[in-house]
Amino acid sequence: MIELLHPNHRFPSGGNVYNRSLVEAAKLRGVPLSSRVVEPSEVAVRLHEESRHFRIWDSLFFDALAAHDFTGTKDWGLLLHYLPSENPTLGRAEHLRLARMEARVVDAAALVIVTGHSLQARLRERHPHRRVFVCEPGVAAPFLSSREKQPRLPHAIVHLLTVANLLPGKALLELLVILAGLRDIDWRWHVIGDRAMDPEYTRGFDAAAKRLRLESRIRQYGALDQAAIAQVMDSMDLFVFPSRFEAYGMALAEAAAQGLPAVTTDVGAAARVYRHGTTALLAAPDDARRFTAHLERLMTDYALRKRFRDNLRLCKPRKWQDTLDDFITATAALA
Repeated sequence: MIELLHPNHRFPSGGNVYNRSLVEAAKLRGVPLSSRVVEPSEVAVRLHEESRHFRIWDSLFFDALAAHDFTGTKDWGLLLHYLPSENPTLGRAEHLRLARMEARVVDAAALVIVTGHSLQARLRERHPHRRVFVCEPGVAAPFLSSREKQPRLPHAIVHLLTVANLLPGKALLELLVILAGLRDIDWRWHVIGDRAMDPEYTRGFDAAAKRLRLESRIRQYGALDQAAIAQVMDSMDLFVFPSRFEAYGMALAEAAAQGLPAVTTDVGAAARVYRHGTTALLAAPDDARRFTAHLERLMTDYALRKRFRDNLRLCKPRKWQDTLDDFITATAALA
C-alpha cells in the first residue's frame, strides 16, 4: 500500500491536478494508492508514526520536511513537482536557502519521483548518486474529446488563450507589454488562472492593462476546472505561454492534446509536447524579441495555424494511465 501525503488544495495548480488524477487512475486499475490531506503542523507526527503504508510526500511540504530531524524515521518517498529554487524571479539569498532546503529533503528520501525530464536532469546534476524516476503528467478526457472537431475558420479577430495562475514566473505582465505592441492586429486575449495567489502581482497586472488601454481586449476567467478550460479552448485560435520556468507544463500538454497551435517559451517539456516549426513556435524564456516575432507571425498567418492544427491531430497525447504505468515502475524499486 502506498499513501500520497499532500496539503489541502486551497489553490488550483498543476501539482494538485497531478495528485488527484494519479490517484483516480490508480483507483480505476485497482492499484493500491491512496491520498491523505496533511496540514504542515502535522508533518513531524506523520514522519515518526507507525504506518502500514509506504508514504510519499508532496514536494509542497519542502519547508515543513526540511525543518525536522529524519533520524529514526521509516523510509519515505518524495513526489517532486518542481524545485522552488529554480524560480528565476528569486534573489540570490533566497535561491541559496531554497537549494539547501531541497538538498536536505532529497537526500533523506528513499524514493524520488519527478514530473519532468528537465527536473530529473537538474537533480542528477545536484545528486549524481541519487536514482530519480520520471512520471510525466497525462492529459484528462475533456482535452481529448475535441480532437476530431473541424478547425476554426479564418475570421477578423484572433483569439489567444493563456492558462496560468497570475504569478511573476508566468510572465503575464511581459506578455501584456508584447501584445500592446501588436495592437494593430485585432486580437482578444483570454486568461484562465487563479487571481488570488499573488494579490500584489494581480493588481499590477490589472493596473498595467488599464494604463495600456487594453482592458476591453482581455477577458479574465479566474480558475476553472478542466472541463471548462477545454470548452474555452474549443473557441481559441492560438495558445500563448510565456512562462519563465516549468518542470513540465501541463497546460501546454492539454492545449496540444486539444489541437491548439502555440507560441511558447522553451521551458519544461515544451519542446517535446510541441515541435518547433511543426506544431508551434518556441523561443527561449529570455528572448522577448523572438517570442514577439513568433506571436505576430502566427497571429497573422491562418494557413500556418491550420497546418499546425493538422499536425497536432497526428500526435498521440499522453494519458494518465501512462503516468500510472511509470509510477508503478518507480515504486517497484521499493521491493
